[in-house]
Amino acid sequence: STQHALKLGSLHPGYAETPFLSSLHSTLQILAPEDPAPYRDLLLHKTVDLCVTKVPGVDRDTLERVVQSTVDGVIQESESDPVLVLLRRRLMGYITEVSMNKKPGLPKGFELVREQVVKCGETYLKLVDFNRRVYGPHYAKILKEMSS
Repeated sequence: STQHALKLGSLHPGYAETPFLSSLHSTLQILAPEDPAPYRDLLLHKTVDLCVTKVPGVDRDTLERVVQSTVDGVIQESESDPVLVLLRRRLMGYITEVSMNKKPGLPKGFELVREQVVKCGETYLKLVDFNRRVYGPHYAKILKEMSS
């Protein structure tokens, strides 16, 4: 919804809107967890940090106010928007299949952001692989104890 979109111009008329800020609301909607409320502070902090680097010349306090409004709007919308729920479910299914070393096809509805979705899957796979290599022996020990 446009009422929650990042609009610096509404706070400070001298600020021009940037493509990054315009697209951030939609990105947060899709990537937010199924129940984003418990992650609100983390989403807020990480998004503000990203905005500080992507939108030079805007003070952090202003970005925090704008991002807070957007994150709160995303949380409200995430709870009721069936399209977002469907997209999120498809994206999580894709990431799950990637983490199991399957070669899934791109989920429906993500054709326009194919490159980003594939990169996200590849990055997640690297993280899963790293976790297995580092903690695999520890996990194996726990599983062995549980099965005994």
